[in-house]
Amino acid sequence: MSHLLPFNSKKGITVIEILVVTAVVGIALSSILGVATLALRQSADTSLEGRAQALAKETLEALLNYRDGVFWDADDPANEYDGLGVVLLDTSYYPFLSADAIPRWQLLEGEEQVENFTRSVSFSSVSRDASSNIVESGGIVDPDTKKVTARVSWSDRGEAREVTLLMYITNWKQP
Repeated sequence: MSHLLPFNSKKGITVIEILVVTAVVGIALSSILGVATLALRQSADTSLEGRAQALAKETLEALLNYRDGVFWDADDPANEYDGLGVVLLDTSYYPFLSADAIPRWQLLEGEEQVENFTRSVSFSSVSRDASSNIVESGGIVDPDTKKVTARVSWSDRGEAREVTLLMYITNWKQP
């Protein structure tokens, strides 16, 4: 049987090896692409949330500046410079820098669009117990303190997202 050609298996193994290597490389590349896509998506999410946090903080800083520029109980007929003691509770407002020669913060009713974000601030009454500690329920309403909620919302890939910051603000100029 020496006249039979020896079985040459190298060609068949080479084709099989190429197919296996191609499959392994394809799987590895698709995995790397999936991880890269996830990393880019996470980076974009972090960037959007960071921008929303910055807008919410800016809102609170503007509100502190606004509070310092008006009397707590001022009742402006145009409702642009109402004191924080007379603003409507549980109503959306937004701070707006006037175009006056010397700009002043105004507090306007409604929500503001900033880029792809919607921001607003609302006020709630604050109650204190007999020891003057802030309490969620019961107690006596403190007319010189407001709970401030700054909200910034946006849509990300069809999903509603929101950042909320809370702060208590007082009438530090009270007589």
